[in-house]
Amino acid sequence: MAVEDSGEWTGARKRIRKYLAVATFVVAVGTVLGLVGYRVWRFRTIGTLVPCIKMGKYEEGNILLRTTSDDSAVLLIAPINRRDTYDIRENGVDPNLSRPSYRFTPGIGGLNQSQLDEWAQATGTVTFKHFVSGVGTPLPTAGSFALSSDESPDGRFINVLSSNSPRIRTPFFSFFIWGGGGGDPSGPFYHEVFERETGTKIGGTYTLEYSGQPVNLSYCWEHQGKYIVYHDGYGRFFWVVPGPNHKTD
Repeated sequence: MAVEDSGEWTGARKRIRKYLAVATFVVAVGTVLGLVGYRVWRFRTIGTLVPCIKMGKYEEGNILLRTTSDDSAVLLIAPINRRDTYDIRENGVDPNLSRPSYRFTPGIGGLNQSQLDEWAQATGTVTFKHFVSGVGTPLPTAGSFALSSDESPDGRFINVLSSNSPRIRTPFFSFFIWGGGGGDPSGPFYHEVFERETGTKIGGTYTLEYSGQPVNLSYCWEHQGKYIVYHDGYGRFFWVVPGPNHKTD
């Protein structure tokens, strides 16, 4: 014999379904707003934005830096391949030899192809650095995760690179939570400089413009500390950051 539901029980079930629907909607909206808010926070610009210079090459290697003279602010950047890197490091090949390079002029921005002999004719000291080192730093950083730090050629300063994206080796979490992939942080990256002895911050914070994909950055100091150049190690992306001894002429 069937038992009919009372009107009160039917009304209660309707109210429960209504409350569940409202709660589900609130949770869904809250989740979406939270994710949007996180992404806005995650990709925020702190301090001065440094443009990402996209050059389109794809050859693993390194860079050499020098100014046209020790008194000049015009910077030359010479991408080198893995063989050149090995020859300079291990075989003592002269880094002053003529080679293709890019010219960066303050106030103009971007990188322009220089004349083939301009690198050899320049008199600024050549600097060379393979990749960032010293992951982790006790200094306060603009980003939530300190990725790397190292000292300037004269030992007076430390450049610190940080991000709100850590290196995560789990593809699912790297892509869906942090917006990265393959274990590389996706940026944006924050550059800061501190005095090595006192830990005092020098100048402001620089945000390296998001390149559009996760990258594992390398960098190189200019000999006198006028610039720090970050790059992706393949000649595709460059960021030229003013150093603590930057000059504009």
